[in-house]
Amino acid sequence: MKATDITSAVGVKAGSLLIGLPVFLVFLFDLLSSTGDISPWPAMRLTLFERFRSGALPYSDFFSFDTPPALLLGALPAALHQMLAGLGFLQPLVLVFKLSVFLAVALSLVASLGILCFALETVQAERKRELTPLALGFTFSFLAANYLVRFQFGDLQHLFCLALLPYLFLRACSYMGVRFFGPLSFLLGFLAALAASLDLLFVPVFVICELVLAAVSGKLRFDKALLGVGLGFCLAVASLFTLPEASRAAFLEICLPLRLAKLLILDEILAFVKCAPDLRFYLILFGVTLVNGFLLLSRSRLLAPLLSLMVMGLLLFAVEAEGFSSELVVLIFSSAFVLGLNLFQWLSPFSGGRLYLPGAILFSCLASYGFYTVHHQALDQALSVSSELRRNGEPDLGEVLDQNSRIGDNVLVVCDFPSAIYPALLYYDRRQYGYLTTSKPLHLYRVLRQIGPTNMVINNACETIIAKVRRDLDSGKIALLLVHKSPEEEDMRCLGLAFYLDNRFANSGNAYYYSRARAPREAIGYLFPFHVYLPRTQGGKGK
Repeated sequence: MKATDITSAVGVKAGSLLIGLPVFLVFLFDLLSSTGDISPWPAMRLTLFERFRSGALPYSDFFSFDTPPALLLGALPAALHQMLAGLGFLQPLVLVFKLSVFLAVALSLVASLGILCFALETVQAERKRELTPLALGFTFSFLAANYLVRFQFGDLQHLFCLALLPYLFLRACSYMGVRFFGPLSFLLGFLAALAASLDLLFVPVFVICELVLAAVSGKLRFDKALLGVGLGFCLAVASLFTLPEASRAAFLEICLPLRLAKLLILDEILAFVKCAPDLRFYLILFGVTLVNGFLLLSRSRLLAPLLSLMVMGLLLFAVEAEGFSSELVVLIFSSAFVLGLNLFQWLSPFSGGRLYLPGAILFSCLASYGFYTVHHQALDQALSVSSELRRNGEPDLGEVLDQNSRIGDNVLVVCDFPSAIYPALLYYDRRQYGYLTTSKPLHLYRVLRQIGPTNMVINNACETIIAKVRRDLDSGKIALLLVHKSPEEEDMRCLGLAFYLDNRFANSGNAYYYSRARAPREAIGYLFPFHVYLPRTQGGKGK
């Protein structure tokens, strides 16, 4: 079939959407047909928002490393879930959450593609040759990047990428002389700043990408987008002062100092290479994309901020220093996205300015099938350990929750990574209880004490947390205590909490979570089991 000339922005948009349609349909089908694949971090935030809505004070009644804007992320799916229930559509909260994030993906796609196509209508011919292959490959590359981070769908780094991309394209095209609708520029800048405020480390990433754009263009352009950025950051800072005084004090005196201290420690668990999925593929993807990007940088300066985003994604992973794939989302997302754009840039000269739509759509179909197949092979591999554990008689975490607690009961979790427990609490409708949402503060304190004397701020923060944990363990309100085997139980014993494990609770054995978990190895909880503790008042028998 003869090639179709792309002579207008409308033709580019239609071609881009047609090429991306197969991966879109596969993505949507996989999202709706999978029931147990919510990432642990979003699951934890949904659980914490339920506590916040029921009257618990953030940072004061429950610990979190999240900034105040990140704590409120559960508000949208919770409100949508409540609205649908009021209309008679009773859908699981997990499904509503996934649809909410998919809506964010769609809005980011529409905004970014619309910006590129609008720019095509106004720029000169030379700029059109630069932007056309990017716009044609945009939908496929964008959706492929989202599908590659499927296990971290809706995590903070994923949401940050979704909000940042339209803003970067807007700013890059404005440097080319394109004038956009003022309120749209303001809104995209505002949303990008809010997304950057979800984590302290996102702010320098945002600033560096903006500075790279200015350096490539030779000047810093001020427009309504920057006004939106300023308002977004001001609102993020102001959100702290809208919290109750006890929450604000706890954030500044406990959570923020520990968040900063966490960046100074290399977690020794990284030495155990099986703590996470094999990350070599992602580093290879990064290297190949970086080389391709630099080779094609002369054809499109718009790649410069995207390449800087890739490098910053690698630095985010290095600074967090925990080895979790959830910390590689920015790197994976940006690398896959840029590599897809590079593919269309390499093919553009050979097509003489034309795009052979049938061939491109066939490639998209084959690639989409490959994405789906690889994704489910990863799931099968992650869950293949279940038969071995079953032979050893190890119970599933869901069975433990079902047998030892009832709907609405309090479950206290001691696990330095949210792991499988928060998805399990959502599925089995149990309440997260106590001050600890993760046991990372206990582990940090133990490591800091081993390194040397801790400063007064860190010492006071950790002693306050331990006092709150003692109060929770002694409250008599816990139906079930789940402690991850390593290093959490050792942390508790080193910090003087062994009395409660040995006297207030009885060890009832181990449990693994492999029945419904759809996430990388690190989040399934089979590598390190959960120790199951029952209150002695309920007749638990220690082992």
